[in-house]
Amino acid sequence: MTLAEALRGVTRIGVDSSAFIDYSTAAPRSIRTLTRVVERLSAGALEGVTTVLTLTEVLTYARVSGKADAEQRKAEEDFEALLGAVRIVAVTEAIARRAVDLRTRYRLATPDAVQLGTALEAGCQAFLTSDAGDFLRVAGEIRVIVPAMLTDG
Repeated sequence: MTLAEALRGVTRIGVDSSAFIDYSTAAPRSIRTLTRVVERLSAGALEGVTTVLTLTEVLTYARVSGKADAEQRKAEEDFEALLGAVRIVAVTEAIARRAVDLRTRYRLATPDAVQLGTALEAGCQAFLTSDAGDFLRVAGEIRVIVPAMLTDG
């Protein structure tokens, strides 16, 4: 499946922390696809939604990556700019309750259940993640897009 096929009919997409991290580190198997998604988000052709937990996850990643202070600050600035391309949603009671359901039905870790619950509560038609293992179990809930699993076409 190509990215265009995966995004057919999608106007709003949930974005997992792992996708932000892969994009910022130029992960070889997914960087081309993620770059095209970020271009669509930045142009307003696609609305991106993520949970406030993403802020914690990606900035923590930037700080523990072992880079020198200047590189670390640059990494944090890059993440902040990338986060500016999506709407960051606070965790509400409705999201928390949705996450409980997802966590128990699909055996998701709490952060993953909150990420997915946020996307579902925000009305996303798809969810972008680099974490295929856990999220592919929920494909009946939402279209799961894993960049490394897409063809280049």
